[in-house]
Amino acid sequence: MLIAASRRLLSAWSAQSSSTRRVLVFNGHPDPRPQRFCAALCEAYAEGARAAGHGVRMIRVGELPLSKDSVEFAVAREQISWSDRLFVVFPIWLGSPPPAVLRVFDAFNREEKNTFRKCSNPVGAERQSHLVMTASLPALLYRSKDAVHPRSLPGVKAGPPTIIGSVDTISAEDRRRWLWEMQTLGAKVK
Repeated sequence: MLIAASRRLLSAWSAQSSSTRRVLVFNGHPDPRPQRFCAALCEAYAEGARAAGHGVRMIRVGELPLSKDSVEFAVAREQISWSDRLFVVFPIWLGSPPPAVLRVFDAFNREEKNTFRKCSNPVGAERQSHLVMTASLPALLYRSKDAVHPRSLPGVKAGPPTIIGSVDTISAEDRRRWLWEMQTLGAKVK
């Protein structure tokens, strides 16, 4: 029943969409396994955006080739450049995004600034962005003014992040609710 209702709702939103967007879904969890909750959140959002008729591409940072000396991000740079909407999900590690996520956005911004010197915020300048952060601790601890802030990703200009706390211990019902919320958010991309 929930699936049928969600399909009807997504169809309605899809019909209202006047133009398609290019949505990049960025799974910032360093572990590429699909069993991770970050992966499920990304898939739910992508499903909603596709149902609304938008073009969707996905980056999984855990599948990018990384090394200490150099970072090969040609595919990631191309995907970010292609997008006009950015949806980023990552686990909070010691109060910030995982290092690989920071390197992707830092590398992209450095290259864009070198190419387009007048751009001061290349990722966020033209892309509507939404950040979702997962945490093993309760979300309340991250909502203070001193906690992780959306500006912790280089060049990403976004509104207040969605913080999902106690991710390892939340109930199955709460997980389904979060997945539904992400699918709905993806379907509402304008």
